[in-house]
Amino acid sequence: MTVLLASLSPRRGELLRAAGIAFDRIDSGPEHPNSDGLAPEYLARRNARSKAVGAAVEGRTGVLLAADTVVGLGANCFGKPTDRDDAERMLRELSGREHEVWTAHAFAEVFAGHLGDLIELSAGARVKMHPLSEVDLQVYLDSCEWLDKAGAYGIQGQACHFVDLVDGDHDTVVGLSIALVRRGLATLAP
Repeated sequence: MTVLLASLSPRRGELLRAAGIAFDRIDSGPEHPNSDGLAPEYLARRNARSKAVGAAVEGRTGVLLAADTVVGLGANCFGKPTDRDDAERMLRELSGREHEVWTAHAFAEVFAGHLGDLIELSAGARVKMHPLSEVDLQVYLDSCEWLDKAGAYGIQGQACHFVDLVDGDHDTVVGLSIALVRRGLATLAP
């Protein structure tokens, strides 16, 4: 069974490799940064589904895996920041607050480039960000570690100094629930 990872995220690749799951990378379809009033879990699900449906599967056979991670604070959804100012806005809103992180996964069998029915699974986690001092905020922004990360932080990097996992799995916050990946793969390729 070939796992077709519809993601260029280095973090998702690292999680799969660490779990002993071999994969080939393919281009994914688009994600939709506008939440349209959706709760974080449902925005993540919509984006994972969109990435799966638009994935470059031409001529491929295997099991497709697409994923998306969204940070939620109340009714606000935070995807990837568009620039430094957007990252600063997100971090200021999250500073000193507990919030949720949702990672949604979309799986489908692919046979000769044809996508089968999608299976969707999502995992949530609770995270607490300590209050950020102005110096700590600017140092983190200067590091550019916020690039390409939902909520403008990566729990696995420098942000581990000011972010604590309250409930859920660490890998869900990083961007891929390995437990759900194993379940989805087992469902499609027992």
